[in-house]
Amino acid sequence: IGYGLRPDDPREVKARKAADVTATTPIDFAAFAAFVKDYTLEKVSALTGVETGFLEQLAELYADPKRKVMSLWTMGFNQHVRGVWANQMVYNLHLLTGKISEPGNSPFSLTGQPSACGTAREVGTFAHRLPADMTVTNPEHRKHAEEIWRVPHGIIPEKPGYHAVEQDRMLKDGKLNFYWIQVNNNLQASPNNTNEAYPGYRNPDNFIVVSDAYPTVTTLAADLILPAAMWVEKEGAYGNAERRTHVWHQLVNAPGEARSDLWQLMEFSKRFTTDEVWPAEILDANPNYKGKTLFDVLYRNGNVDKFALSETDSEYENQESKDFGFYVHKGLFEEYATFGRDHGHDLGPYDLYHQVRGLRWPVVDGKETLWRYREGFDP
Repeated sequence: IGYGLRPDDPREVKARKAADVTATTPIDFAAFAAFVKDYTLEKVSALTGVETGFLEQLAELYADPKRKVMSLWTMGFNQHVRGVWANQMVYNLHLLTGKISEPGNSPFSLTGQPSACGTAREVGTFAHRLPADMTVTNPEHRKHAEEIWRVPHGIIPEKPGYHAVEQDRMLKDGKLNFYWIQVNNNLQASPNNTNEAYPGYRNPDNFIVVSDAYPTVTTLAADLILPAAMWVEKEGAYGNAERRTHVWHQLVNAPGEARSDLWQLMEFSKRFTTDEVWPAEILDANPNYKGKTLFDVLYRNGNVDKFALSETDSEYENQESKDFGFYVHKGLFEEYATFGRDHGHDLGPYDLYHQVRGLRWPVVDGKETLWRYREGFDP
């Protein structure tokens, strides 16, 4: 995320290699050793404020070939203004010491909330992604997704939408006028807030919706707040950084009129028809979609609604499924799992996850994969 500067900002333009952010300079060990030569124990201690004794102890731990080392960090590290450099240093340290790619020896980024791996990366909720590491810029991936979702060819745009940082900029510029935030606290978490975020949220021409269970800095800027259910107040699935997918039942009802984010999206989809939001040329080529609500297309599509309400566990509440008349979660999960099966992201049957404490994908013949890309472990 860096400083949150726009690509045409003079400070960004004059940055080294700004024209090609992926460019690298070849380096060998001798050059690396020369680069770090001046960083003596005393200099590093002075720069970091860490006592020399602790630095020596840490160096001995990493240097010991008999000791396994895991380095773990979270968003404060990744989203620092020098987050890329910081990550590169940790990975380089593990590469140089040979403590990588085996059980107990690895750098490991613990990504952010909420379920950033399982409900963001894996399922493809980023502007440029589709489920199972597919992308909207790949025509074959788009075609595959359209077939699974049973929507007309060409309905998925080939150009990615606004990414997270760019969304704030577009609100400010007046190019994005409706914005719905779920499971995030943008005004506290995004970079360069004062210059880029606040102006867009305070623009009276923009309409901001926030779904949340608690008052936050972002709800203060909302035109509409939708009370959201917490995790035990709905059935759901979670995917964490070790590739483990696990699910849970709804344990209690949400207070008042609070509903899950999923319920809110599904209800919202009932309010729009394809005629209002799809290009006319696509509807003309696919007249059987005309007049249908987005709910009919996305959820009453023979995939998501094919599991009966009777398949839910009678010992637990399931408010969403009761409201919509079918087992919502199982239908969505099985539709989503279609993307990854036989694609190296295989998931097991939904019912299996309720019987175990999570499974690490790929799940093949009911068996999870503990370690990827290791002969004898990865199917």
